[in-house]
Amino acid sequence: MPDDDEQQRRLLLQLAASNAQLAPAALEALGVSLPDSARAAATDADRAPVEIAREPVEPELPRNDPPQLVASAAGEWRVSCLDMAVRRALERAGQWLLNRGGRSLRGQFRHVPLHRIHVELAADPEQLDPMLTDAYREFHAATPGETCLHRAVDHYVRALLLAREEHHRDYLTRAIAQAGCDEEAA
Repeated sequence: MPDDDEQQRRLLLQLAASNAQLAPAALEALGVSLPDSARAAATDADRAPVEIAREPVEPELPRNDPPQLVASAAGEWRVSCLDMAVRRALERAGQWLLNRGGRSLRGQFRHVPLHRIHVELAADPEQLDPMLTDAYREFHAATPGETCLHRAVDHYVRALLLAREEHHRDYLTRAIAQAGCDEEAA
């Protein structure tokens, strides 16, 4: 049974993964510092203060944690952030597919979450560019200069759309590793 701190951490993780407007506040409440460029990309609505009850914590990592544990936690945060970018792009694509099909199609698939519509409705390769227009705006603003990562996420999303496959974090992790973005940064 998780204690209160663990429940709060899980709630903040869920907020960060499911709500782009609350993600910056949730990540900061969890002790993740965001780059200035990510803060600058926020809209006026995003800048509204969000109060999250939390006792102040020192912003330094515990010294007794083994380096691989710290690296693992950082890697998990990275995958969570990339997961949000993928879900946002799939939601954008799902909305586009529904809008192209008319009102009856929207009614027929109203029970299907937007990020899963592509599993039900096929996308043609020539539709991908208009379908994904502005789907990565927040992702690119939050990760400036990460062109390899941007290409890898876009390639992964396009592959999911064409194959009509569901998104899984494990698939995403493998796709990012295969793209070699980590070696490029080193």
